[in-house]
Amino acid sequence: MNEKILYVGYNGERTNQTVEALNAQEYEVYLVHHDSEGIKYAEEYEIDMLLLDKTEMDSDYKVVSRIRTGGRRFPVIILSDLTRTEDVVDGFAAGANDYITKPFEIAELIARIQNLLDIFSTERDSYKAPIVVGDLRLEPKSRKVMRGDDVISLSPKEYELLLYLVRNVNQVCSREDILTHVWNYDFIFGTNAADVYIWHLRLKLDKRYNHKLIHTVRGVGYILKEPES
Repeated sequence: MNEKILYVGYNGERTNQTVEALNAQEYEVYLVHHDSEGIKYAEEYEIDMLLLDKTEMDSDYKVVSRIRTGGRRFPVIILSDLTRTEDVVDGFAAGANDYITKPFEIAELIARIQNLLDIFSTERDSYKAPIVVGDLRLEPKSRKVMRGDDVISLSPKEYELLLYLVRNVNQVCSREDILTHVWNYDFIFGTNAADVYIWHLRLKLDKRYNHKLIHTVRGVGYILKEPES
């Protein structure tokens, strides 16, 4: 089994019991106690599921969209003290695939986790398949990037940007689309994050090679072009 579950929850006995039960089912559970820690972990490692534990004092679901940067697909389950219909609706609107109110039985949680992992498994396997564009190769499962025989070292955000461009090969990607899909930002006039990261990618991917992969579309954005055969 060994699916990787990121558990963002408060530090308490019930949380620890849940983690122990999931580990006993051979899931790999990484527990953090703050949304910011969850975001940082997800930027550096691939996960198969997000468990988001919320209380009456903390009902902010923005962490879901922040962790799902780069168009990554994985199921999300919210565990919550909030039981009103509007709270449940807010959870699903934020991107949850399931919403479980407390208290809950561990056996039920495990059944719901496995059900969602089974549903997502085919798409997840396809999403993690290697991608080849000319002499560029990406391996989403390990986040390994190669150009020819050279291994290219990228930061987590550089990798997500490259992955977005590769999945849209030969298509113009506007700065607005890049900010939305890679950073989950609404476009803000004057923001140059996309330009800065494109510059870094070009230094690493294109500078030493005759064929340039990344091209500027003046006034619009960027395009990653497949070499002509």
